[in-house]
Amino acid sequence: MVVSAIVSSFKVKRIFVDSGKAVEVSSWNAYRKIRLKEQALSKASPFYGFANHPNEVKGSITLSFILGDDKHTTTEYVQFHVIDHLMAYNAIFGRPTMRMKNMVIATFCMKIKFLKKTGVGFL
Repeated sequence: MVVSAIVSSFKVKRIFVDSGKAVEVSSWNAYRKIRLKEQALSKASPFYGFANHPNEVKGSITLSFILGDDKHTTTEYVQFHVIDHLMAYNAIFGRPTMRMKNMVIATFCMKIKFLKKTGVGFL
């Protein structure tokens, strides 16, 4: 499922929510559009893609993100691995974010539910 979120005070579109990924990934292009400096990245080890080839990781950084619509929002901090690789999406939310927010994807309804302090939020 593809969603939008506010990441580090910028609206980021085309975020893929993937229950099969073990890490959160951001594309280098999206990282540059957020106007963060490369020096802010921490060193990170490469990870392996679908074809079992290593993807070079520029680094990792912890950023805030806001999920939800006007009524149902939640804010969290997530560690993104920034890669300089052609991607169809600006970012990928994987299992760590899904577990952190107790997200459930209902593809037949085209909705994502997540827990927030005052109830349940929807995307």
